[in-house]
Amino acid sequence: MKKLYFSLFFIFILFSGMFATPLRIIGMGSLDLIVEDESNRINLFDYGRNVAGLYNDERESSIKSYITYGKIKYSDTSGTTGPEISYWGINLPDYFSPPIDIENTMKTLAFLEGIPTGGIVTFRTEGGFAFCGMGAYSSKKIKLETFVIDASSPIGCLIISKKFGMYSVGLSGGYTKLTFRDNNDNFETWQTLKSIKGGIAVCLSPLLEIGFSGGYAFPERGFKIVASEFEDLYQGNAYSGGVQVIAKVPGLLKFGTKIDFLRTDLDEKIIEGGVSLESGEVSETDFNFGSRLLFSSILFPLKAGVNYNYRRIHSIYNTIFISDFDSSSSVTDFGLGVSYAMPLFTPGIQYNLYNKTSTDNLDNGESTNSNKWDVRFGGEVPLTIITLRAGYVIAKEDPDTNRENDESKSRSITLGAGIQFPLQPFKIEVAYVNKETQPVDNPDDSKETENSIYAALKLRF
Repeated sequence: MKKLYFSLFFIFILFSGMFATPLRIIGMGSLDLIVEDESNRINLFDYGRNVAGLYNDERESSIKSYITYGKIKYSDTSGTTGPEISYWGINLPDYFSPPIDIENTMKTLAFLEGIPTGGIVTFRTEGGFAFCGMGAYSSKKIKLETFVIDASSPIGCLIISKKFGMYSVGLSGGYTKLTFRDNNDNFETWQTLKSIKGGIAVCLSPLLEIGFSGGYAFPERGFKIVASEFEDLYQGNAYSGGVQVIAKVPGLLKFGTKIDFLRTDLDEKIIEGGVSLESGEVSETDFNFGSRLLFSSILFPLKAGVNYNYRRIHSIYNTIFISDFDSSSSVTDFGLGVSYAMPLFTPGIQYNLYNKTSTDNLDNGESTNSNKWDVRFGGEVPLTIITLRAGYVIAKEDPDTNRENDESKSRSITLGAGIQFPLQPFKIEVAYVNKETQPVDNPDDSKETENSIYAALKLRF
């Protein structure tokens, strides 16, 4: 269970603000490699996560508001089984079992499919200033036989960016808190993160831009058992750095690459019956490399996208109560997609492959390998006022390649629509996702069904 707390904590540490998959892409089957829209463009702000690129992210000022609701049910041949899960905003990680999905385990809120309930206000001036305020909230309720788990996460962030000719600078401050609590007040676990980030960008030419970013944060994690007055508290600091390169040839291609580094150090303190004891320390090193290419044909309305990401996380903790822990994980993510824009229909297809290797460095280097792949089909039909979208996703996951009978398969059906009246500064978007997951060997034994609905309003001024 303690290893789970660390897994959830370092997912939390990586939260980088309220970036999320826009509704248009969700409705098209999550074709995020070949659809550039909203928070998905290959630029310093969307792709590089560098706050110095805020001013150039869009041309106008804007107000965006989002709302998301979802429900997860489990069933087998005898009918519905527990637990039942409902959520607002992003579906937060489960408390009881570590997520085995590589995307959810190794990535952050920025990459989880879904959008928090909240809003973003961005104001740009003619003098080159850009100001942005983000506020979001996600919650999750897990109904078990004897009690209910409530999870919630408020997210807040302020960003300011200024453009000086070929240079741009940016600064942001953020606060996030993730809390898990049972309705009987028997236990509570929480994680908070206060962070400051800065960025510098240099536009060397209309075809090339380079960015540098860095940040410092104050993380805290705590676990409390109310009846025994027991508390396990972690506090410390974290710092990060990154380099981003964006290159483009107008009308032909866009390319982005980035390198990020994160280091976290925490001290553990046990508090029981009013007595405090320093009991250990935890450290985490995270290295991430990513690249993405989007090609557009001059002769044909064809787009092709490809991406490659590599991430390595190394966790170490020493404590006087349990054995030491030294584990590393390496994850690769490869994707390839193609779309073709016809006058009345734009179809697309995308393939993604994920591989993860986890190594226990204290147990003779014992490793566990897992993989997952998915194929996404999607498209949209633009009409006069409304645009209709649909998608279909099939996926298969093997959490341990050396173990038999643990594979699962899933399929997702997505629907979406966008409404924008001519010459009006606002648009409305909605999306719906129905996902079913079953074991490969015994599909009738259990089934997980998840339904999510999203809505958004965007106003430009």
